[in-house]
This record gives sequence, C-alpha cells and structure tokens, in this order.
Amino acid sequence: MTENSHITTVKKLAKRYARATRIPQAKALDAIALELGHAHWVELKAQEKKGWSPTDDCIAAVERMVEKSNPFANGTHQDLGGSVRLFGDPEGPRCGTIGGATYTLSIWQDDVNIEGEGWTIRIPEAPNASPIVEIDERFANKCPLNEPDILQKALEIGEAEAKSVQARISSDWPRRSTKPDAKGVVCHPLFGGGDSGRIESDTWFCLHCNSEISGQQIAVNLWHCPSCGASPVDIYSDPFWLSDKDEPPTPLLEANENRRGEPTVTVVDKRLKLELSEENVTLLIRSALLDDAANAGERIGALLAEISYDEEFGVWVTFETNYWPEEKEPVQARAVAKALGIGFDEEIMLDEPIFAWPGIGEMTNNTLEYTKTMLQAYEQQSPDKGEE
Repeated sequence: MTENSHITTVKKLAKRYARATRIPQAKALDAIALELGHAHWVELKAQEKKGWSPTDDCIAAVERMVEKSNPFANGTHQDLGGSVRLFGDPEGPRCGTIGGATYTLSIWQDDVNIEGEGWTIRIPEAPNASPIVEIDERFANKCPLNEPDILQKALEIGEAEAKSVQARISSDWPRRSTKPDAKGVVCHPLFGGGDSGRIESDTWFCLHCNSEISGQQIAVNLWHCPSCGASPVDIYSDPFWLSDKDEPPTPLLEANENRRGEPTVTVVDKRLKLELSEENVTLLIRSALLDDAANAGERIGALLAEISYDEEFGVWVTFETNYWPEEKEPVQARAVAKALGIGFDEEIMLDEPIFAWPGIGEMTNNTLEYTKTMLQAYEQQSPDKGEE
C-alpha cells in the first residue's frame, strides 16, 4: 500500500523538527500530531486508516512549526549551512523596545547580543553558559536593566534567539552528533576520521580543562565543554596531550541538561582607553623612529631596530649601526615614550649589513633614489663590467 504523499511530507518535516530541537524522532512525530489536532502520532495514523488525510493547510501549519523552531530549516533563507548567519544576521540587526527602553539585537559568531543605551547582554552559543550583562558605569543609576522585569524580558528575548541559533547548528550537524545511541556514543560534528568518516566515542576530553565528558553531556551542550565552555574544536576522543606523569582527566558529574546559569551582571567603564600592549607601544615607537630618520638609510635603520617593551622597565631599542648612526639621538621616539609615561633606553648593535655600502643611504633621501644608486654600485662590481 502506497503511503499518502501528505503523510510522507509530514514525516520529512518531522525529521527536520527533530534535528532542530534535538529530540527523538518519535517525540517529533508526536509534537506534529498534536499540532494537527491529534493526541499523538499513533492516533494520527489510526485516523488516517479511517480516511483522515492532512490537507494543504495542515502541511502549511507543520511547515510554520518547523520554521519557528529553525528559520533556516526549510531553506527559505538560502543559508542551510549557517555560514552567513555565523557572522551576523543577513537581514541586519533588529530593533525593539522593552518597557520603553530601545534595544538592538544582533548575532555574531553564534552569540546573541542585545544592546541598549549604556548596557549590553550577551547570550553565549553554549546552551549552559550564563548570560553576560554589562552596564556602563556612566548609566548605572538610570539603566533600565536595574528593573528585574525588564532584565528578565531581555533575557527571554535573547534566549529565544539563542534557541534559533542552536536549532540551525544542530540541523547542520550530523544527527549522531546531537543524539547519542543507546550506549551513549556520539560522533564529533567537525572532525572526520575512521572507516565511518566520523570520530565516534561515548567518552570525550577537553583540551582546556582536562575534563572527561560523557557522550550525553557533550551532545546536550552542543559540543562545548560543560565545565569551562571550550568550543567543539577543543573536544577530543583521546587525551593525546597527557603524558604518563600528568594527572588523569577528571570525570564531570551529571549536570543540569541544557540549562543556563544565572546572569552575571557587572558595572564596567566603557570609555575608550589606549591599551599599552607591547604591540601598540612598539608600533608607536617605530613610527617615531621613522620621524627621527633624516634619510633613506636611517629609515631602514628604524625598520631594523629591535624594540621590546616591559610594563615595569619601559621600552628598550636596539639599533643596527650600519644604518642608524651611533651618535644620532632618537628624539621623537624618546618624546613619544615620555608622552606614554614609560621609560626609554637604547643600545647599539653592529651586524652584517643587509645591502653592501650601507653608507649610500646617508646620501639619498628616498627609497627609489637609494635603490637606483645601490643598483649602479652593484653594476660597477659586475664581472662583465671590465670586459666592455
């Protein structure tokens, strides 16, 4: 007996619903049967034998149900793999209001971000990660999130969007990555290998915190470590990084499945500040050395100078004397260091010159002139020059 084509369509939609919501296929069928007015799937099938058949309106209702669980499940957004939405919603940020407070909702790298004037909420991708709430200290006294009802409503809006993100991810991954078998075996959603093409195991290990995680625990948390939140790329079926002398992995206790912790609320100073990192300080000092350089050779010397930075002792510059004259003072570099409030010291190093006749740089003002003069000097040393 050929199955009703509409029932076949419903079953296909149930599979998509099961993948998006990470529930067994049987539960997905029951949920769809309930949507169509039946107590469960068995009753739906019984009614089908009596002549009932899903109508076009029924199919449309199930499609809306699947679409709600995962807006990308039916392919209407042309992004089944999620590569576009990973780096932001293709339709752009969405705006709304909560208790009169305006907010903007956006997605970045599968984290949900809600921002208002003087406050932000981030809902991490990992299902068990606590929401992060930050309030600008300049708005601390009048922040709408001070009202518990508004904060709760904002968290609910963010969590609803996070569920959509999780549905898209689980729809994209292999079914065996989100639904363990009877023995708790799951396959890694990203790593391939083995005869099956996927790495499978009932026990997994976190590279970051050295936790031992069951297949059920890792699947429920969308392959983020339930202990430290490490991403799926740091989860392995073998703790290959450990030696015989290292402590063995620590098994995780069974945790609440798919439940976030309480939000962490902090008041922060969001004013822009100059970060005196080694990279930033080095960039400014080297730029100042280029200001100090008076010719092409000294500019090469500024680029060759080794610059190191230490928060306690300040900047240390090592000059290469073939290109930076020993008697030349780095006036601008010292001034920049003083403006930054850090110390400045220097030393001289003599090394093999990169180009012969480094003194040519002292007689030229720009790199083109230096290059042409240097090429002429090399040409004069050509073995063929004496044969002309």
